[in-house]
Amino acid sequence: MEAISRLIRIHEQQEEEEREQKKRRRTIWGCNNHIIPATRFSIASLESKESQNNEECSICLDEFSEGEQVTQTPCKHKFHDDCILKWLNGKHFCPMCRFQLPTKVTKDAMNKLILGS
Repeated sequence: MEAISRLIRIHEQQEEEEREQKKRRRTIWGCNNHIIPATRFSIASLESKESQNNEECSICLDEFSEGEQVTQTPCKHKFHDDCILKWLNGKHFCPMCRFQLPTKVTKDAMNKLILGS
């Protein structure tokens, strides 16, 4: 009987640890941080720069052509325009360093994320 009680306590502890891990992965809005897109304004505000020798896009891993116009994030990482636009339409952080761009989460968007409706 004591062995069964011990197994139940271990199982309950594991469930509590899993619940705590899930809480740590959530933002203050109660939704996963990685599916909140950057605002259109912050995306439109990204700088266009010329690429240098031996640089590559860390999203698609293709090298830039020398002098190619690329998009630079506020944290100074460079990406192909299409690559970073697709990325930021689903996420609000730099894929290299996780620098966070501004987000705007409306009540409707939050409900869709939480409830899936």
